[in-house]
Amino acid sequence: MLSAAQDVTTKLAAFELGADDFVLNTCDPSELVARVRAILRRGADRRTVRRIGPLRIALATGDAWLAEHQLELTNGERAVLVELARAYPGLTSRTALDRRPDSEHEVSSNVTEVLVTRLRRKIAAAGGGVEINAVRRSGYVLRPMSTTADVTA
Repeated sequence: MLSAAQDVTTKLAAFELGADDFVLNTCDPSELVARVRAILRRGADRRTVRRIGPLRIALATGDAWLAEHQLELTNGERAVLVELARAYPGLTSRTALDRRPDSEHEVSSNVTEVLVTRLRRKIAAAGGGVEINAVRRSGYVLRPMSTTADVTA
């Protein structure tokens, strides 16, 4: 938000209404451009569809497709899949999955394990090509079954 108002109350109200940043209209134009670019970089992830083998995941919504078949996922399954996709090709820790954004509180590792198991079944039922591997005492890794698949963002 670009504004001439300098009082804290106005700034707080702007953030409550959804502003990502608050800049006084007396700021240097290059600073304004830099701030807009930073916000656009943060928002770029929302538009990204990550491809891992035959699996495509919309990072903003958690919608996922295997080939042309859309997977029917619960909110918990979507959140787990997005976390796995964001970390790809690396590991997603159990702690990160237990603190998913779809849950107000940290969930137990048992809940996470159930969600991962259901995701594995749904991916297999839709044709497979991607697997979720457990890494002992660490977390999970999302992997394409073929080594020729790359990530596109």
